[in-house]
Amino acid sequence: MQIAEIKEKKQDGDMQTAARIVGITPANARQAFKRPDSKHHSAVVSALETLIITREILIEQGA
Repeated sequence: MQIAEIKEKKQDGDMQTAARIVGITPANARQAFKRPDSKHHSAVVSALETLIITREILIEQGA
């Protein structure tokens, strides 16, 4: 999933959840997401991608 697609599909609370998954503060997660050279960037992107994909699967299943 591309960064542009993540930006389009992320919802309220996703960044906070991703931050908890990675083990950093939501403010640090937002900054890491904006900075590709950040040491947490790939972890935040991966967490957001997982959240979005999981949400889409659950919605499709009618959960």
